[in-house]
Amino acid sequence: MVATSTERTDSELLADVASLIAKVAPTANASLEASSAALVAAGKTTEALKQVIAASAALFAPENKDIEAPFNSLLFLATKQKSEDAAELVKALLAAVATDVSDKRSLERLRVLSVVFNTLDANSLNRFETFKALVSFAGATGHLQAVDLDFDTLADWIGQWGLTGTQTRALYRLIYDVLTQNKKSILAHKFHERLLHTYDTADAETLATVKESAEKCIKEAIAAPQIFQLDSLLQLAAVKQLEGSDIHNLLLIFVRDNFQAYEQFYNSHTAFVQSAGLSHEQNLVKMRILTLVTLASTSSEVEFSRIAETLSVPQEEVEAWVIEAITAKLIEAKIDQLNGKIVIGRATHRIFGKPQWQQLHDRLSSWQNNLNDILVVIKNAKSQAQQHGTAPVAVPASAQ
Repeated sequence: MVATSTERTDSELLADVASLIAKVAPTANASLEASSAALVAAGKTTEALKQVIAASAALFAPENKDIEAPFNSLLFLATKQKSEDAAELVKALLAAVATDVSDKRSLERLRVLSVVFNTLDANSLNRFETFKALVSFAGATGHLQAVDLDFDTLADWIGQWGLTGTQTRALYRLIYDVLTQNKKSILAHKFHERLLHTYDTADAETLATVKESAEKCIKEAIAAPQIFQLDSLLQLAAVKQLEGSDIHNLLLIFVRDNFQAYEQFYNSHTAFVQSAGLSHEQNLVKMRILTLVTLASTSSEVEFSRIAETLSVPQEEVEAWVIEAITAKLIEAKIDQLNGKIVIGRATHRIFGKPQWQQLHDRLSSWQNNLNDILVVIKNAKSQAQQHGTAPVAVPASAQ
């Protein structure tokens, strides 16, 4: 058992850890305790720490039950060194913990990495290195759910760590790669888009380096059955540089055009769609749903016959396509079978730009005016009731 840092001197703490490592892995570390002690005695504490940390992976041996305490001691000692030495020692510690992704103690390794992350100063670049190790290890061991990948939280951390543009891109690229490897395609695409967003102020030469990545990001969005809102891609400088290309023209169709436009594109660009690794059948499904969403966003009621014609499907299949759009939460509608139409309650806008913001503003203003009118009526009724000595109208607290 390793004693806590408040009970032992630094040299004693290091000696305790070295002794434990030699105990659980005696063959490889028979001289570790003596050699590290000699270095400490010679005033070379940092060198002694390096030596012990380099051997610390042995603490994950099956027979060792005491894992967190010795690593806490090593972290405590490492962060007491000069900043440049501390950074090197923390990296070495991370390497020792995350060195093996195949053993049965991956959750314990992950727990140690989490302790390191939460112990380090919030503004420390060592925390950035630790987070990268956490993401990589969690992804390699199937425990990504243990890592906080919230965009707002990450943005705060990036600011705290003072990351450069290059470091920020490296972080987003790492997260994207790990999510992709773990088949988290939707979240991976979001990070891919966030990565490309960091190039919005880059020069043409730099943008050219992510041209292939931008093309891939578009293909991901088109291919993903759950992604229907693609207009944000058009705002990215990395994507704008592709204007006029086949992939950009295809993106424009998925952003704002209809099923017929896609069919025309495919008929003249069949080889391109196939070489891009996109499924024509899946594209047809998505474009039919998107076309239905457009119909629903421009009308309060849509006849079955119009839907069938616009989607190029038999009229008896219309209800199924409406249900697809409702299930995807793209529209809210009631199916009126008797009159052969759907009644629209709400429809998602495929492009949310200035006109849509204005429409939202107008709608909210209308609601506010209606509420004000209701409050005036209630106030007048209450006043009249009091004048005539009758019971006042009950007014909800939220309306007063």
